[in-house]
Amino acid sequence: MWNTPWNIIKRRLRAATTDDAGEPNPDGGAVYVMTAIMIIPILLGSAAISIDTANWYYQAARLQSAADAAALAGSVFMPGDQTSAFAAARAVATQNGYTQSTTVNVVPTTESKPSQLRVTITQILHNPFGYIIGSPSQTITRTAVGEYKGPVMMGSPCNIFGNQPTPGYAPFDSASQDPINCNPNPQFWANMAGPGTTGVPLKAYGDEFATRTCAATDSRCNTSKNPQNLEYNPIGYFYKISVKAPVSSINIQVFDPVMAYVGDSCTVNLKSTFTPDKPNDYSTTAGDAAKRYTSGLGNGFCTGDTDWTSGAGAAASVTTFAVRAPSTSSDPLAAPLETRCTSTPNPQQFKGQAFTTSDIEAKLTKGNAKYNDTLARQFRQWVTLCNIPNPEVGDYYLQVRTNLPYGTASFSALSSRYDGYGVVWAGHNRFALRTVVAPTISAGKVTMAGYGAMSIYANSTGSTASFHLARVTSGSAGRSLEITLWDIGDVGAGTVATLTILPPPDAKSGTTPMVLNNCLAVGDVVGTFSAPTAMGASCSFTGVSATKWNGKIQIIRVPLPVTYNCDDASEYGCWFKIQLNYPGVVNDTTTWSTDLNGQPVRLIE
Repeated sequence: MWNTPWNIIKRRLRAATTDDAGEPNPDGGAVYVMTAIMIIPILLGSAAISIDTANWYYQAARLQSAADAAALAGSVFMPGDQTSAFAAARAVATQNGYTQSTTVNVVPTTESKPSQLRVTITQILHNPFGYIIGSPSQTITRTAVGEYKGPVMMGSPCNIFGNQPTPGYAPFDSASQDPINCNPNPQFWANMAGPGTTGVPLKAYGDEFATRTCAATDSRCNTSKNPQNLEYNPIGYFYKISVKAPVSSINIQVFDPVMAYVGDSCTVNLKSTFTPDKPNDYSTTAGDAAKRYTSGLGNGFCTGDTDWTSGAGAAASVTTFAVRAPSTSSDPLAAPLETRCTSTPNPQQFKGQAFTTSDIEAKLTKGNAKYNDTLARQFRQWVTLCNIPNPEVGDYYLQVRTNLPYGTASFSALSSRYDGYGVVWAGHNRFALRTVVAPTISAGKVTMAGYGAMSIYANSTGSTASFHLARVTSGSAGRSLEITLWDIGDVGAGTVATLTILPPPDAKSGTTPMVLNNCLAVGDVVGTFSAPTAMGASCSFTGVSATKWNGKIQIIRVPLPVTYNCDDASEYGCWFKIQLNYPGVVNDTTTWSTDLNGQPVRLIE
């Protein structure tokens, strides 16, 4: 510390106030006074620098915290909604004391990976002490990059989810917005199970999350309680409707929302012929009823609603469809109910009523004493759930639940994660979904897809089908896609199927087309968590049948190379697919869920 400024000053004062012999200098007092006067600016300057510097460090820490919070808040909207991402980032910066002004600049920008958001905050600080010595201000800049990996979109890159029976064939039917890229018949229906009672082991029937009970041999089943499905989730399933451009309206529709027991192959309670040519106000085109209302798989209208209690529970079944509006939360349960919907009887939801279907021809024929207008309006018809004029650009959510009493429409009930056991029906209600857009716009501007998990039902006489599985954008490079398949073996007695995971056609590893050659199997059938099984170059399972796979969980891990990239700009890009080859009859209800390893929201810089 010998050469500190203060020690130097003291040595110079001593030299100035003594003579060569070390005796006191008679002019020393004046020197002391003059020196003291000269020292004052130096001391003030040192104090100014010290105090201002400490403030700079303090303000820089606050600035970094605000940038971190803003990047995390905005990143949850990436990559699909850049406008909301930027707005959320600025709002959080404001909440932390950094509002855009002449001295504060908040700049959100996108990164090279579409899931990432950079937020840079710059502040010009006033220097209270430095101002005295000619340093009136100091500019400080801090930046942060947030990344969000929310639930993966599943099942569809289009405005439809599930089959779209005979587009344009009869009233209330219309083609998809993009018939070239969107298959109107992807060979599956959306499935929603009733929660069931203790006497019916529902989980093994294919719906992994919507059933309370299970069989002792099922994966993740607590045999000491009834037995209890450990994966039961009463909130149901969500379908994400993304509006990516301004449109005059969107019309959210459900095909066959009614729970009408006809059996997996539609051979129960239905006749092979339907006599009335124009039976009701919803089937007035000549020949429509003869096709729409008949039994079997061949007519394309067979959703396959079934009841595991032989029809006794169908009358008590309730399927609730609720639409939620865009919100700043990444949790769809926190999103508000959409009050602009015009469906009846409630503006927020539509109830898929249940019917036993004995004498169904009479119930569908107007003028008959047994005619039921509600059944006629819903059974194998497109029904408007919600019409939203001038929708916001953002993400709407369609929620489907089966454990709420009829007429329940409150936000608290629809958002509740608790099951009141008020509904006990045991069955599967199958349906399709679509969002009709007005006016017709370019493809991909309004999409509808499963959100994180989906339960589907495939009923076919045998074929090879490719299903859109999950959309994984370039921002996921270096991570692993984890595909959980539940109960994939219901392919008919004596037959086996082959299941293959296909990479996105547009995906590349660097500049080379992507090939899946390092998939790992982890589950109850192939591989274990401690010893995963390499699936080889095909990334497929052969010999899939009910013998081994019924009621079992199978996980496929797909490592993504650090150079993974795909066409993020296209809604049809970056989609992994599942290919099923089943040579025999298939009546398969299955549940698929996908995830990306790692934290859903994280700071990467």
